[in-house]
Amino acid sequence: MAELKFEVPEGTVEGLFSEPSGEGFRVLVEAVAQALINSQAEAHFGAPWNARGMERPNGYRNGYKSRGFQTVAGALDLSIPQARSGGFRPSLFDRWQRSERALLAACGEMVLAGVSNRNVSRLAESVVIDRVGREIGLGNDGGLAASGVPPLQIPAGLRRGARARSFSWMGLGPGAPPGAPAPLPAAAPRNPS
Repeated sequence: MAELKFEVPEGTVEGLFSEPSGEGFRVLVEAVAQALINSQAEAHFGAPWNARGMERPNGYRNGYKSRGFQTVAGALDLSIPQARSGGFRPSLFDRWQRSERALLAACGEMVLAGVSNRNVSRLAESVVIDRVGREIGLGNDGGLAASGVPPLQIPAGLRRGARARSFSWMGLGPGAPPGAPAPLPAAAPRNPS
């Protein structure tokens, strides 16, 4: 296993336990992710950054590209080394890119099945969220669990007239909280014959 070496800004470790915002944890996760990317780049290029006179089997570095990355710890700003040949890709992003491709394929199938573009885009926006608020558990009062129908919790918004409010529960079956919108009807399957 490779040994990762990284520097953490002064005061970050103390901030892990003293700051309620969790900024120290985000900075620590960002430092570890950046160290992992730099280690993979060094292995790919065959030489450490700014090393002189060493053979590089996979080309040379050509600067950095900034990339945002959303995690549970918060938004990370990572610097990705660029290769002149364009052949370096950190493995950190592969897992999430596969999930994103699967989501896009599912959205395409929904459009082909006849679901409206507005509903598809609303679903895609609800799946790809930046943060989860404390109101995500609204409607999980046991009424739905007692009926045997599992709740489907999707971050959503509700607009009635000029007033908009955050609403994070959409479910099937009984037990909807007061003021909840009615569940969306399922699209009827198309019969090709």
